[in-house]
Amino acid sequence: MGTSIEQIEQHLEVDEIPYTTVDGVIKVVCSMNNFVSPLSGNRTMDTFVHVSKNGESVELRCPRLYDLRTAVDRGVVCELLMSLNFQTPLFAWELDRFDGEIRGTVGLVLGEGHLPPHAIRQAIELMARTVDLWHTTIQRAITTGDLPPMPAARHEPRLENLFKDAGGFDQVRGLFYRGRQQPET
Repeated sequence: MGTSIEQIEQHLEVDEIPYTTVDGVIKVVCSMNNFVSPLSGNRTMDTFVHVSKNGESVELRCPRLYDLRTAVDRGVVCELLMSLNFQTPLFAWELDRFDGEIRGTVGLVLGEGHLPPHAIRQAIELMARTVDLWHTTIQRAITTGDLPPMPAARHEPRLENLFKDAGGFDQVRGLFYRGRQQPET
């Protein structure tokens, strides 16, 4: 079943999202709050929508968001992008190590399924929000070579209370080793 460029165009029209199509690729220009395009200098981001030949997958790509070759410390930027990939579901930061391009992608695998009516709009919004959210942090890492501070570990009082109610750490550990030999402490 899958999808087609025509179906995605229909979804964009229903959602009243302006777009252009050239050679089977849809282009949507997103207005941004924080992100400034390095190519145009405007607060816009280009998102390109590609459909696989069999229509079983759709890829949204935001090319040329950043240029790693301009980074003070490339390793810091790569570490940050890897960390962000763990924090952003669906969205992936990608790096082309040959030309330094940092881009964002979202892949939708449909298989035999169909594309839900608002999935493209939601994917485009996800991309714009993600890039806008992390723009200042990524730009700072590129220009200064510094990683942002790690977030403080969350203190979970409910977990602490559960341990107390169970009789402490040794009692809880005993539950896991009941019937087996407990390790030496």
